[in-house]
Amino acid sequence: MTSNVVPHTHTDELTGLLARASAATPETRIELRDSLAAQGDAVIAPMKSWIADPRLGAFAVRVLEMVSKPGQLAGSPAALRASRRTAGSDAIRRDIEAALLRLRTAATR
Repeated sequence: MTSNVVPHTHTDELTGLLARASAATPETRIELRDSLAAQGDAVIAPMKSWIADPRLGAFAVRVLEMVSKPGQLAGSPAALRASRRTAGSDAIRRDIEAALLRLRTAATR
């Protein structure tokens, strides 16, 4: 019996945004943060994998934090917590901790 389950694929828009962000300089990459965060849950897995990359990790933390803001889809705090072990540098690990603290603080207001 064959399965009718179709493997998850990124939308063309998300694929394009990921390619542009990956190729961009840090100064221009940040301009794509909000567009990537607007992709909601679909951006969580790619950003989680980027956290392990010293070049892309800090950006990925910022995208995941944006996804967690009110009005955005939830799910990224768990991805941030899980990514602490695989962070590409100590600086990225500190970024994760700071983002989680900001998210906890915002939730208690």
